[in-house]
Amino acid sequence: MYAPFVRVRPIPGNIRNATVVDTAALSRLLTTTPANVNALLSRGHMLVLDRCDGTLGAAIHLDLVDGRATMDMLVVDPSLAGCDLEDRMTGVARALCEAYGCDRVETRAAR
Repeated sequence: MYAPFVRVRPIPGNIRNATVVDTAALSRLLTTTPANVNALLSRGHMLVLDRCDGTLGAAIHLDLVDGRATMDMLVVDPSLAGCDLEDRMTGVARALCEAYGCDRVETRAAR
């Protein structure tokens, strides 16, 4: 027996590494200060989803240390709820971890 087909809204856009140019947009998405964003950008990898309208739709932060990766933050714009962006972002993050030779990927629980 097959599971029912569920259609989700496709979200066009590209996933890429964030840069300091993204500080203001990340501050809005993460609802934090530019200083906190710059601290995250200074360590690990921050992947972001560029939406077609020029805004950021999601972000995930990874720390890669000694063959171990930690996903310590995932944020999706509330207007994109139900689009399975969490799965898309974590899938790309896991592929990046594998490309860097990480043999373990841990996820920190949200607080």
